[in-house]
Amino acid sequence: MQKKTSFFQRFYVAICLVFFYLPILVTMIFSFNSSKSLTRFTGFSVRWYTELLHNTEVSKAVYVSVTIAILATVISTVLGTITAIGLSKSRKVLKETLLNINNLPILNPDIVTAIGLMLLFSSLASGKGTLPCCWRTFPFVRHM
Repeated sequence: MQKKTSFFQRFYVAICLVFFYLPILVTMIFSFNSSKSLTRFTGFSVRWYTELLHNTEVSKAVYVSVTIAILATVISTVLGTITAIGLSKSRKVLKETLLNINNLPILNPDIVTAIGLMLLFSSLASGKGTLPCCWRTFPFVRHM
């Protein structure tokens, strides 16, 4: 049996969607603006995208970011799979304790946890090992 939705409910959902997605749409449209003005659209142009693609510093930053993201994803997937297999074969008390500990980051805002982990990893290691540890600690691989 389906419950009928009222006009107000549909209108409220529509207003929420407009509130969330309209700024993204406006930003996408203004990214093709030919002038530097953020308030007046003067014409269609791909000038800013061309400058972005020809900037070598941005290209290097994107390469480093993608490399670290792929590395962190592979490592977290392997560790998460091993943990999930171990949790599925463990006793109920241990499983519930570890799952509750795993849910602790949900209680913290992500930025607080990220800054704390960055400070921890920075104090433990210096140089190249710090960034991959800090980069993609989120999202956690969870066994639910």
